[in-house]
Amino acid sequence: MPSWFRTLTGFEECDYADTQSRLRVAGDRLNRLVNGSSWDIGQFETPSLDVLRCLAFGRLDSRDHARL
Repeated sequence: MPSWFRTLTGFEECDYADTQSRLRVAGDRLNRLVNGSSWDIGQFETPSLDVLRCLAFGRLDSRDHARL
């Protein structure tokens, strides 16, 4: 059974330099250089439960939570 990485990218994850040589980030896209396929990427966020509650109840704008 292939690894999650191979399923996603089409190649096995190996050392950092080799893996990095097969992928490029361009703006909000992760591009696989071998065949030109690409995926949307974005910023990873882990808001606190308090921030999520404020967002859910409209007491905080989604752009403001970084200040908490």
